[in-house]
Amino acid sequence: MNQQVFSGTAHTISGETKSYTSIQGTRAGDIKEYADIKPEFDKICWRIDDCLVYFYTDKAGNVHKYDLKKLKELCKEIQVSQIVAYQKNQDGTEDKERPVFKTRPFLDVWETDPEKRKYRTMDVRPKNCPDDVYNLWKGYDIENKGKDCTVKGDYEPFRKLLLDLVGGKEQDRQYVEYYLAHIFQYPELQTPIALVFQGEGGEGKSKFWKFIGKLMGKSTFFSTEEPEKTIFEKHATHIEGKKLVVFEEMEQATHKKRMSQIRNMIDGNGTLSFRPLCCTGYEVENLISFVFTSNEKVPIIMYGKNNTRRFVLFQASGMYTKGKTSFTDPKGDVPKQFWETWLEWENKVENQKAVYDYLMSVPTSLKWLYDDANIPHTKYQKEVEQKCLPLEIKWLDRFITEEFPRFCYYQKGEPDKGKDTCEVVVSTEQLRDNFVGEKTLANQISPGAFGMKLTDLVKKRELPFYNKDDNNKPVRTKNENKSAWRFRRKDVYDWLVKNNFTDYKMDGDELPPPVGLLCSPH
Repeated sequence: MNQQVFSGTAHTISGETKSYTSIQGTRAGDIKEYADIKPEFDKICWRIDDCLVYFYTDKAGNVHKYDLKKLKELCKEIQVSQIVAYQKNQDGTEDKERPVFKTRPFLDVWETDPEKRKYRTMDVRPKNCPDDVYNLWKGYDIENKGKDCTVKGDYEPFRKLLLDLVGGKEQDRQYVEYYLAHIFQYPELQTPIALVFQGEGGEGKSKFWKFIGKLMGKSTFFSTEEPEKTIFEKHATHIEGKKLVVFEEMEQATHKKRMSQIRNMIDGNGTLSFRPLCCTGYEVENLISFVFTSNEKVPIIMYGKNNTRRFVLFQASGMYTKGKTSFTDPKGDVPKQFWETWLEWENKVENQKAVYDYLMSVPTSLKWLYDDANIPHTKYQKEVEQKCLPLEIKWLDRFITEEFPRFCYYQKGEPDKGKDTCEVVVSTEQLRDNFVGEKTLANQISPGAFGMKLTDLVKKRELPFYNKDDNNKPVRTKNENKSAWRFRRKDVYDWLVKNNFTDYKMDGDELPPPVGLLCSPH
């Protein structure tokens, strides 16, 4: 029904008669009836029923989330004229031609309207989103801006820079290409593996990922140098609905502080929780893939299965680093020419579409990405893993493969003939002394505290050390009757190899000969 804006004489609820030549209002110049405003308001505001979150679009087109109280405060100037009664005829009947109006806040009426725009819940659903679910997924920008592009583009600059960022190995580049292809081809699936790109600076790490951001668009791509503010702050929602999030200038201190949160984001329980300011909390599906870039030598703590299986690390060759010279390029023309080409190339839609089409043609799958035969095992990653090992594991590596004490082979007055495979008994104090190296450092950790570290490795990492004998009694040294451990050198070496805790490779069937005194120092 086409509603008319009221003007003329009307009676208020209290019975007072007022003259309205033209009732001036808020939205379009006049105070209108509710039905006049609702269709346009539903385009910019809607409610999520299960968490009572209200989406509101401001004049700049930015969408915000509020609770009802905050929304009413923002929209309090939007008023509507509502018929609340009719004047009476002389016979006491209502005169439908003489309505009594009352001005009310629009939100008071809209909130109780069962026909207002609303959704049962909200989620990130790239495919097959139900009608009663508000979809936070907005798609990739390149799908729209590239659909009418008929000019043939070039994707080789993309591949050249990527090859340099992974260290120059084509099989490593292939893995990242398949990783990116999975993001574009299967937006409904998370890629629960994080990529780490390290370099000294100036290699083009940021430029590469910002180019990927051009393909994806702001609604699905997010890059940050301030994760504490934009990701971990309790009211932050920057990564909601995103498909790829890049941590730029990643620092080990951030990973150490936020390790469990980052772990859960990479491959947690499948959801992310958000609590915007002036809004109740809610959860949505987590489809995000994560990339970390850094100039730090060790930006990620790579220790334990939980971390080593979640990250793949690359170190840039730096071929295109600004100012880089070499014997064959003494003037540094190669990086200069590359970046001149890149800066012109990256903003052309036909080139963006060429990269997108190339990635969409790659036969990728999660099974392929998880296959150990395909996962890069880079030299840089191995170096980082070694640097991140706890001191007691680094000591065990040195103790077993380089400096195994001669006195450990001393059995019943003679060197044991079994050597690496024989079981030896060594006191906790002797092991502690070997760990600290200098006796002057012995006061930094007591034998008991060091024994607890070994016990922790036994329980959590299955270190083949035993502090009980075959009769389940505590192991003690024969002469000094001190608390001790029994183990076989070869078993510990095999344990180090199995867990990638050592780079030492046996030459033949024996480990290096023992060193030091023949008799025990205790």
